[in-house]
Amino acid sequence: MEYGAKYIRWAPFAKENPEAAGELPSYEAAVSLGALNKVTESPSFNEAKGYGDNAMKVYINKFRESAIGVEVTEIPRESMSAVSGAEIERGGYKNMRFRANDRPPYGGMGFYVNLILDDAPEHGLDLRIENPHADLPGVVQNQIDIEPHPAVGR
Repeated sequence: MEYGAKYIRWAPFAKENPEAAGELPSYEAAVSLGALNKVTESPSFNEAKGYGDNAMKVYINKFRESAIGVEVTEIPRESMSAVSGAEIERGGYKNMRFRANDRPPYGGMGFYVNLILDDAPEHGLDLRIENPHADLPGVVQNQIDIEPHPAVGR
């Protein structure tokens, strides 16, 4: 099986009613995070074993969380400002100003994945949600509107 990822986007949670009761989050417009170079998932699990009569009687292994490391070639300044809450200076240089009081917004990240199984390519959208305010599933489908890049196709 081959795996590839491309066309990464990030979107902040909607300003008005971002998490209606019983609903998945809604989002503002997505921004490009640049060309995707690498995605690394690091899942962790809660594991417990129980022994009795000199044998293992109970084994529990449940998914807890997964950190997702993302490497891009270069993040555009406007996108970095939107994600980090940092300010872009006005004037000719447009340097980034990172301050202790920056307030990065909460949001979601999504990217296309390419899988090749039995010589049949599959294209899909893999959307990961970062939400410290609720116990949401780690993977949610189709919550950020991502327009395909002309080179990507459908």
